[in-house]
Amino acid sequence: MRMVLHTIAGQPVIYAIPLALVMRGLEIPLPGFLAAPIGYVANTFIGLALVTLGVQLGSMKWSLPTGKMLDLTLSVTLRLLAGPAIAALTLWQLGMEGLVAKALIVSSAVPTSLSSVLLAVEFDNEPEFSSQAVFFSTLLSTVTVTGVIMLVNI
Repeated sequence: MRMVLHTIAGQPVIYAIPLALVMRGLEIPLPGFLAAPIGYVANTFIGLALVTLGVQLGSMKWSLPTGKMLDLTLSVTLRLLAGPAIAALTLWQLGMEGLVAKALIVSSAVPTSLSSVLLAVEFDNEPEFSSQAVFFSTLLSTVTVTGVIMLVNI
């Protein structure tokens, strides 16, 4: 448990998000000498994540043990189909309607995040499973996101 807490405490996002929320809430601008390098890092994140995913996809075995195939199918199904359904049900229960509600439903239908691959590779925790979940959810999301958009009638 101590090692887990040490690992979590070593993640910069644990400190950056609360600090950003406080600065935003108090309307404190980011100093210029910090804004430029942070902007560069933010702009390179997606490219770096895609390169990491490409390397991981290129080096992985495209076979999973039988138990993992069921997990992969469940992961992709929950992400692409159950996610929008739960979002729609939640928004309906909250009484939200209109374009914002529709946008929230569509945003819940996006594929599995590249961040999951980066974390899986970083901590050596099922990187092949994570890569395949991102790959297949991205591939299938072309159909499911289109379907969700049609269903919410945007």
